[in-house]
Amino acid sequence: MPPALHPRDRAILAQVRAQVGVTPGFRHALRSLTATVERVIPGGRVFVLRTEPLVIGSHVSGVGLCSRGAGVEVVRVDLDGSIEHLAPLTSMRRVAL
Repeated sequence: MPPALHPRDRAILAQVRAQVGVTPGFRHALRSLTATVERVIPGGRVFVLRTEPLVIGSHVSGVGLCSRGAGVEVVRVDLDGSIEHLAPLTSMRRVAL
């Protein structure tokens, strides 16, 4: 079982999910993520955590979004660049993160 998300990451991702609906496109999810981070965290920004596959998210926690199959996945990127797939963005509420 993956380690739990920090409450701030969980709150941000819940807001993103609420904004993009049940079938988000990757670009729409990234725009929502960026806007939410800028609104919730003073001076907050998102970063490219990995380029292949493209993961955009937090340098602090390593949690971000990537396009996977037909959807958007919540992942954690470790310091060595490995990816831990946590849950599809659309099913976040049902998965124990």
